[in-house]
Amino acid sequence: MDKPWHESLGVIIWAITRFIWAPFMAFGAPLLAVYGALHANEADMHALQLRSTQVPLLVGTAGDDKDCSKYTPCTSIGQRTYLVFPEALFRGELAAVNHKDDIVTVDRRPFLGYLVIAVWVACVALTWRYCVRPWLPTSRTPLERSRAASSMSQGGER
Repeated sequence: MDKPWHESLGVIIWAITRFIWAPFMAFGAPLLAVYGALHANEADMHALQLRSTQVPLLVGTAGDDKDCSKYTPCTSIGQRTYLVFPEALFRGELAAVNHKDDIVTVDRRPFLGYLVIAVWVACVALTWRYCVRPWLPTSRTPLERSRAASSMSQGGER
C-alpha cells in the first residue's frame, strides 16, 4: 500500500481497458454490424434515404424501451447509429436515426465516423497485443527454428 490511490486506480482502469473493454469492442462491433445487416429496420433505411451505392453499417443502438406509466401515454424512444459507406470514409459521416413515438429523424454528424473507426482499430490492436499474441507460440516458421539450431551448434547465441 505504498502507492498513492491515483496510481492504483490508473492500473485498474488500464487493466479493464485492455482485457475487458477492448476485446468486447473488437468482437462486439462486427457482431452488431452483422445483426444490423440481417435484421435491417425498414424505417431506418427509409429515413436514411440511401442511394444504390450506399451501404449502412450499424455501429450503435440506444433506448427502444417503452415508457408506460399510468399518468402518461406510452412513448417509444430509441436511436440507431450507422456508418453509411462510402460517405463514412470520405467525410467521416455518422448518421443517427432517432425514434420518438412515431416520428423518425436523422441527425448526420461529420467527422464522428472517423472517431468510431479509430476507436475500433485501437481496440483490435489492444486485443491483439494483450489477449491474442501472448498465447501464440514464439517460433512458428521452420526457418526460425533452423537458425536457432545452427547458432546453438556453433557454440552459442548470435
